[in-house]
Amino acid sequence: MPMMRAVQISNPGGELELVQREIPEPKENEVLIKIEACGVCHGDAIVKEGSFPVLRNLNRKKSAY
Repeated sequence: MPMMRAVQISNPGGELELVQREIPEPKENEVLIKIEACGVCHGDAIVKEGSFPVLRNLNRKKSAY
C-alpha cells in the first residue's frame, strides 16, 4: 500500500515526530486528495506542551490545490 508522511505526538509534552502511515483507501462517497501543506495550530502546541493530554495525529489543517 502507498505510504504518506504524518506528524504525531506520542506523549503529552513529547516531541513532534515525523512518521510513515499507509494512505487510506477512500470509502463510498469519499475522495482522496493530495495534501501539499499542513499547519500546526495553537491547540496542537498546547497538546505538545502537555497542558492538554490528548494524543492524536496533527492532521486537521490541510491545504491542497
